[in-house]
Amino acid sequence: KELLNVVDRPILSYIVEEAREAGIEHIVFVTGRSKGAIEDYFDHQIELEAQLEAKGKTAILEMMNAELAKAGEMSFTRQMQPKGLGHAVWCARDIIGHEPFAVMLPD
Repeated sequence: KELLNVVDRPILSYIVEEAREAGIEHIVFVTGRSKGAIEDYFDHQIELEAQLEAKGKTAILEMMNAELAKAGEMSFTRQMQPKGLGHAVWCARDIIGHEPFAVMLPD
């Protein structure tokens, strides 16, 4: 459901955009089983990018590249058992450390 499209892009894309606009510099995703597509969404899609470039669809390519994670901007960790929101935050404790953080839910 996090990758469900709203208008022209996934819900999660709006959350990341909002986080960036709020000045959040490092985004930590706590995911569960079968959520690898979330990490893949913010990574390069080499074949698709090559096809878009070959077809001269630079506007779409630029929009895709704007969504990509910058180096070190995103981290992903797993919540091995669905034990609730507090547990999800606890799963990210080693990444967050003692820094201030926000919890943003796409649903």
